[in-house]
This record gives sequence, structure tokens and C-alpha cells, in this order.
Amino acid sequence: MDADKVSHAGECSTSTSMSQTQQEEHEQCPNMEECLKLLKGDRDEQRLAGLLLVTKFCKAEDHSSLRKVYHAVGTSFLHRLLRTGMPKPESVNNDNRVAYLHLAVTVLAALCRVPDIASSQDMLSKIPLILEVISTPYSLSLSSRLLF
Repeated sequence: MDADKVSHAGECSTSTSMSQTQQEEHEQCPNMEECLKLLKGDRDEQRLAGLLLVTKFCKAEDHSSLRKVYHAVGTSFLHRLLRTGMPKPESVNNDNRVAYLHLAVTVLAALCRVPDIASSQDMLSKIPLILEVISTPYSLSLSSRLLF
């Protein structure tokens, strides 16, 4: 029983000696690791779930986490998500498409806050597609996501 008290006391002193930032990073690690696993998943559904979680757990100023997200999800999936999200005039229900488009734009906007990602050839090659997105009727609802 005394050994339990010692180990618990050691744990408490360790956690109190950690800075608040270190504690926050430690608490977020499992969540971010789960997101990264989903982003690297084989199925699109896993990647979509990972992206949705990333929008909740990853802060815009956390460039390290954004780099991990960028490398985990890959640019080809984001490109496909943008393309899939583009509304089609012949489609009756564009709601899912618009949701995909919003998600893709939100993630791309966050990733482009990291200078080396924003200036990468992969991102620069997306400019024509982003311009196409901006020219859609849905661009007004997207503009707020580009400026967060």
C-alpha cells in the first residue's frame, strides 16, 4: 500500500512539474495520434473522419501538427476531395458535395498557414482548382473559411 502512495506521489509531482503547455500537448497527443492513424487509413471514410477530427484538435498555430496532418493525408486525397466537392449542375442533392468542399477548403486553409507547405509545389498546383472553387455559387459560404 505504501508503494502505491509513492508511485502516485511520484506521478503527481511529475505532472505538477510539467508546464501547462506540456500538459496540453500530452493530453492532445492521443487524440492527434488517432487522427493521424485515420488519415493514413485505406478507406476514404477513415480519412474523412480523420480530417473532421483534425479540425477539432489541431490549432492553426500548431505548425508541427499541421505538418504531420499534411504528410499523413497526402495532397492527392485533398485534391480528390476538392474535385468531389465541386457542385455539379445536374446533381439534385449537392449537400454532401458542399460539405466535402467546405472540409477540403478548411483543411487547405489551415495547412497553408505553414509557410513551407503553402509554398510547396503540391499546394501551388492547387491554385487553379481553388480559383475554380471560388468561382462557384458556393464561394460566399467558403470565404469565411479561407479567412479564419
